[in-house]
Amino acid sequence: MAHSLFPYEFRKNQPEILKLIDQAVEGKLHLVLESGTGTGKTICALTPTLEYALEHDKKVLYLTRTNSQQQQVIIELRKINSKKEIIGLGVQGRHQMCPLLAQDSKFAKGSSDELSKVCGKKKMEVLKSISQGSPPKSCRYYAKVCTGDISTIRDWAKKELPTVEEFTIRCKELGFCPYEANKSMLSDATLVTAPYIYFFNHFIRQRILEWMGCGLSDMILIVDEAHNLPDYARELESMELGIQTLENAKKEAHEFGNLRTSNGIFIADLMGKIEEVILELKREYLQEEDADAFIPPGEFLSELMQAYNTTSRKIKAMASDLVIHGEIIKDVRLKDGVLPRSYINSVGNFLLFWMDQQDENFVKLIHNHEKTKLEIYCLEPAVATEALLLCHSSVHMSGTLSPLEEFRDTIGLPSNSLLATFPSPFPKENRIVLYLDDVTTRFEDMTKDSSLIPRMGDYLVDLSKEFKRNTAFFFPSFRLMNLFLANGLQFCLDKRCYVEQQGMTQAEVMDVAEGFKSGSDYGATLLSVVGGRLSEGMDYPAEQMEILVVVGIPYPKPSAKQRAQEIFYDRKFGKGWEYAVKAPTTRRLLQTIGRLIRDQEDRGVAVILDKRASHFKDYIPDLKLSLNIINDCNEFFGSIKNGV
Repeated sequence: MAHSLFPYEFRKNQPEILKLIDQAVEGKLHLVLESGTGTGKTICALTPTLEYALEHDKKVLYLTRTNSQQQQVIIELRKINSKKEIIGLGVQGRHQMCPLLAQDSKFAKGSSDELSKVCGKKKMEVLKSISQGSPPKSCRYYAKVCTGDISTIRDWAKKELPTVEEFTIRCKELGFCPYEANKSMLSDATLVTAPYIYFFNHFIRQRILEWMGCGLSDMILIVDEAHNLPDYARELESMELGIQTLENAKKEAHEFGNLRTSNGIFIADLMGKIEEVILELKREYLQEEDADAFIPPGEFLSELMQAYNTTSRKIKAMASDLVIHGEIIKDVRLKDGVLPRSYINSVGNFLLFWMDQQDENFVKLIHNHEKTKLEIYCLEPAVATEALLLCHSSVHMSGTLSPLEEFRDTIGLPSNSLLATFPSPFPKENRIVLYLDDVTTRFEDMTKDSSLIPRMGDYLVDLSKEFKRNTAFFFPSFRLMNLFLANGLQFCLDKRCYVEQQGMTQAEVMDVAEGFKSGSDYGATLLSVVGGRLSEGMDYPAEQMEILVVVGIPYPKPSAKQRAQEIFYDRKFGKGWEYAVKAPTTRRLLQTIGRLIRDQEDRGVAVILDKRASHFKDYIPDLKLSLNIINDCNEFFGSIKNGV
């Protein structure tokens, strides 16, 4: 393609990226694209897919993890529209778009299904009022969609290409329901940008396909920040049952008249029995230090059958009764104008799910966290991502997708999928990545060598004291960070230290980030964790972070769940450790180090305090061993000062 819609002058690697995406859409292939910060992934993905979609009557669905990423898609589409008019819209859920829900605090924590029920009831009441010729009272915003001239919104949106936030504000000003108006316009759009759940949840996917007026075979899918997809897909297909849910279900059963199942068992008593079984399984299978443990596939059901001297078929019938009772309770709550939630329904659905999932794609676990719970965990992301194979083509992109073969295999893409890596276009001399080979956070080594933590602590203190530059220390876990702090690690000798603690609210975390960023005049210090809110998705431009230290290799914490993944991938691909351990560790390292350089003008030093860093040389090509970390840092910053 000529790419006449590309609205900028080409940067380094962009023509090659565009050509690769052309190859994917023209060949009905899937592309896994690792493209470093600054390569312009969004515009590179949009231009060739939209050009193909317009020429071949296809639709482009651009999936994002955050609202800010959605906004960037719309901003880039506006640039493209200077070349050719293309209709594009963003989609979000009722939480973000419904004016009535925003005004009523009792709906603030509702699930998408619960809010859908609330909305559906109000819509039916509005339609009934209209048919009877009486003024609609339930929702004036939906009534305006039904009776007003929505062309005003349509014409404005086609011309202005608003973000979801801008569209919502405009609709409210004109009295229209933003959510319903948005839905009604999707069939006109060539591009739609939406959260992951709109595609990977089966039921929601069917809705958005109907709204867009296309089938999967006519859809080109773009998945942004795709390194999140495997874990997202696993969690989407997993389910858990905690003690608190059972306690809430007990109260609910009493609230609605001491409910019984069809065979006469009191539901409150059943909840209590399930709780007893879970606690017994915890005593039998969990050691105090364990995070989780495997449960034999039939053990939980066997204990319930024994408790009631009954068969699995009758236990399943009891679970179905719970679901039915729960649906009735939801309807009652809905009529009362409150959130249509039922804990009894949740327990019933969990039991049915637990009994139905018997294949090797799932593992059954009990957890030993503060809140004891059962979990049926999906080991196979492809359970949720299999619909990708029905799309015309798909592009999966991120700055950190290596190893690409593992990502392809994990989400179930075919072997002929295109794989490509493009480095950041920023000058290589803008950063150095160093590691030390006399320290490690490997548990066995730390147990044997009591000098490791003090020695690593000395390195951290030296880096903090030597340089009046914002310095961030990212630990593999809060436990390890607190171990260092407990061993007398002090950073606040001549600069302020900001520490992210486990359990902080989002507002508290942002206060920590802003405090650290504002300390560049004197050189502030940040302590946080790899994979946390301050090491992913947060930018620290220019002097806001000039030294980044990864304190140990962030391997996954040993657990039954982790072991199950390793066994699963060993059986499926013969690469258990590589796919379940090394691959996610590689991405965590790359994501964290990637915080350092986010712009053409950024400069900085990344340090890995662990000799095992050498194992990741293939994915960090500029990684170098440092024999004197202070001298190497001084030399780097000196070269910047001298303009080298």
